[in-house]
Amino acid sequence: MIRRAPLIGRRLAEALRTTPSAAALAELMRQMSTVLTTDPFYRRLVTHPDELAPVSRRVGAEEVARVTPPVLAPLLGSLAAGQRAGVIVADVPPDVVVGVLRTAGLVVMNRQRYGDGYAQVLDAVITALARGLTTSGGD
Repeated sequence: MIRRAPLIGRRLAEALRTTPSAAALAELMRQMSTVLTTDPFYRRLVTHPDELAPVSRRVGAEEVARVTPPVLAPLLGSLAAGQRAGVIVADVPPDVVVGVLRTAGLVVMNRQRYGDGYAQVLDAVITALARGLTTSGGD
């Protein structure tokens, strides 16, 4: 998990290179979802969520705290810039926006509940979240 953090950070940073918009937020959530489904480690945690607690204990809070800033700092900076530009809603702190973006991962983690409609549900959730987090200027 810790060794993969820089890779994930780079992948998410690619999605942040565009001008903040609903489409950019949607792409970011799609990248996050792709990591959950294609990275062998995260895919394993998605399919076996009971293994997350032991992994977290083994890694330790200090190590997670050490690697989190390089992953989150670019994202928080991009979101704050989007807020200053009037594209991303300003009444929600950037760290809360990150939490909202992460909710798309809940659909991925509960994929089996959606059956054949999973891809459409995920796409609709991502689109709705992205639109809800942007102002009318963020289209």
